[in-house]
Amino acid sequence: MRALTGNEYRVERRGYKTPCHTWTRGKTKHGYAQITVNGRKRYVHRLKWEALHGRPVPEGCELDHLCRHRDCVNGEHVEPVTHTTNCRRGARTKLTKAQVCELRQRRGGGESPKLLAGEFGVAPCTVVNICAGRTWTDDD
Repeated sequence: MRALTGNEYRVERRGYKTPCHTWTRGKTKHGYAQITVNGRKRYVHRLKWEALHGRPVPEGCELDHLCRHRDCVNGEHVEPVTHTTNCRRGARTKLTKAQVCELRQRRGGGESPKLLAGEFGVAPCTVVNICAGRTWTDDD
């Protein structure tokens, strides 16, 4: 990785246990820090994690921003996880794993998807998909 001068990011306290390194240069349309290395666009948080750990991100994993800030490039603020885990941790996730277990148990006991959906704040089709194993699989 090319050496960063420090001018590319600001050190900021943003609510995580250590300061974020907030990228001040080019970003993707989704807000991730990005640079071009050898003619190829690369995510800066990924490069920083790889430099910090001396190895590539493990196969089948992506990096989750523990600080919840996509423009943070602090290599200590990201963790390799599966795509499923990363999605479950995201801001748009409505259910916890414990709620999914409860939902499945109650649906197995005969409660209707419509009733459960109203209580858990999701659509009835979401309840059906979870209980059928199409979403929220137990692979991780």
